[in-house]
Amino acid sequence: FWKAKLQGNIDRDQVAVLKLHAIGWRTLWVWENATRAKDASDALPVQLQLWIDGDSAFGQIGELPTDFGGAL
Repeated sequence: FWKAKLQGNIDRDQVAVLKLHAIGWRTLWVWENATRAKDASDALPVQLQLWIDGDSAFGQIGELPTDFGGAL
C-alpha cells in the first residue's frame, strides 16, 4: 500500500512542477529534514534567500527522505 501511495505522490508532484514551469513559475522543494537540522535557524534563511535571488527554475533544500518509517 505505502509504496504505491508514495509513488503516486511523487508522480503527482512531478506533474504539478512541470505545469508550474510551463507557465513561468519557479519551484523550490524544502524537505522537512532541512527544517529540523540543528543549524536550520541559521542556515535555512540563507539558503532560501540564495534561491530567491538566483535564477534557477527548480531548487531543493535538504535531502529526499530515504526512510519512510518502514513504509518502503
